Amino acid sequence: MTDDFGGLGRQLKDTYRKVAKDRGPSDDEIKKAFSTLAGAWDQVAESVSTALTDPDIRDQLKEAASSFATALGATITELGAELKRATTSAAPQVDEEE
Repeated sequence: MTDDFGGLGRQLKDTYRKVAKDRGPSDDEIKKAFSTLAGAWDQVAESVSTALTDPDIRDQLKEAASSFATALGATITELGAELKRATTSAAPQVDEEE
């Protein structure tokens, strides 16, 4: 995860340099800002890693993920039912007496 965000940070830095080349902050200001962001990200990543060693936090995370999966499943089920109702009501009605 840290590698992914590191790569994203590099891409954002390159893109920002292209956009701000003529009217943006200096390279030193950009380097300082990205250094600050990288330091903050390192602190966040370390905090998350430390927190995940706590069994209570892991249990809470599992419960939250389970709740999310249940809610997502219910939403998808309801969406499927709505699509089915919309398809059924939009289909031409066949008169069985003919």
